Amino acid sequence: MYLNPSSFIILLIITLSAVAYDECPPPNEECDSDSVFDTCFKGKEECCGETFRKVGCMCLEDGLWYCHESDACLLARPCSDDTDCEEGKKCVQGECCDAQFTCDSDEMLVEITLKTDNKPNETSWHLKRRTAPDSIDSKPTGFYSESSKEYYYRYCVPDHQLYEFRIDDSGDDGIQGDHGYGYYRLEVNGTIEDEGGDFNRFAIDYFEGICDGRYTSIQFKLHTGTNPQFVSWYLSADSDTYSLPLSGGPWTNPFFAGTSLQYQLQECLPTANCYTVSVKSNPDTDDYEPSRGGSIELNHGDINIGNNNLSDGDEQFYTFGENCLQWR
Repeated sequence: MYLNPSSFIILLIITLSAVAYDECPPPNEECDSDSVFDTCFKGKEECCGETFRKVGCMCLEDGLWYCHESDACLLARPCSDDTDCEEGKKCVQGECCDAQFTCDSDEMLVEITLKTDNKPNETSWHLKRRTAPDSIDSKPTGFYSESSKEYYYRYCVPDHQLYEFRIDDSGDDGIQGDHGYGYYRLEVNGTIEDEGGDFNRFAIDYFEGICDGRYTSIQFKLHTGTNPQFVSWYLSADSDTYSLPLSGGPWTNPFFAGTSLQYQLQECLPTANCYTVSVKSNPDTDDYEPSRGGSIELNHGDINIGNNNLSDGDEQFYTFGENCLQWR
């Protein structure tokens, strides 16, 4: 599904075996720890000489990884492909995990399969929430070194969001063709969302979960007018909401001068809240041509919140949401 660009760092949920601990076991000399179970080694990049999986895990002197997710633990058995794992296990990001895997009811299962071509060092990719500055996961150029090798990754991500998957090839020739038959496959909840390998510089896909129940879609469209260097916007909530606030502009690159830019934002946010969108054009000089073509369109679910023109010096505020009377 291809959408117009618009959309947290999500914890990677790994399938775990059932061994629970009430508090952090003693660490070895190389690892520092707090006494609280679910914060042990959090943020440490290395532990016991192995790369630290960033889901609040810890490692012990016996070389095992212990994770607080689901109060369970997992032996981090390294693997390069499925043949290194015992029956019923699958090689996931270099570790043997249960092949059968499900996410929570309010999450989507995202699976990425990548087979490198004969120039694996040219391939990179990222998976991210569309408007988030950081990736859920990514692999930079130069990460892959083995040709014609298949890699598999899986993630549980919140259902009520818009996501971006992008794969790049620094050689500008994709991963299929003269340099071998590589490919990628993106699956969401078991259904193929996108696949291929025959591209030039990059391929990109946007996909989203269901925005219903306790969530409502916010759609914001902005035409900056021909003075984008003066225009900015801000979206906030009266109570804490993950992913907010969001903002954009001003667009000060000289390349954009005299051009009316089109910006679109789509967010799926909790219905039970009160939101404010502000848009302003704030000229910081008297030497400019009057802006032309500026406009604002804002919708909350099926309700149109505003349709307004935007001129130099204008400032528009929109307040909407189920809980606005409660908060104001």
